[in-house]
Order: sequence, then structure tokens, then C-alpha cells
Amino acid sequence: ERISGLENELADRREFYNDCVTSYNIRLQSIPDLIVAKLMKLKPIELFKVAEEEKKDVEIKFE
Repeated sequence: ERISGLENELADRREFYNDCVTSYNIRLQSIPDLIVAKLMKLKPIELFKVAEEEKKDVEIKFE
């Protein structure tokens, strides 16, 4: 149950991060932010992605 809770918390944090990155990337393309972003040489950020092989279930043994 605790592991399931941690997985849900991680998923929530990933979603929050990706929402922030999406908002940032949109603002980089909007005036007047576009002008400031170019002056500061700001670049878009990639969304957080998990590779398929990292999504596999992990075996946990409690002793």
C-alpha cells in the first residue's frame, strides 16, 4: 500500500513538472515574453518522459 502511494505521488509530481514545462514553453512563444526570452537566450525545455524499459514492475522482497 505504501509503495502504491509513493507511485501515485511520483506520478503527481511528474504531471506537475510537465504542466510547468508546458506553460513555460508556451510563454516562450508569446509576446511580450518572446522578446525577453530571445534577449535572455532562453530555450524550450523537454517534458519529463520515462522510457518503456524503466516502467517495468520491480520485484520487492520484504524479509
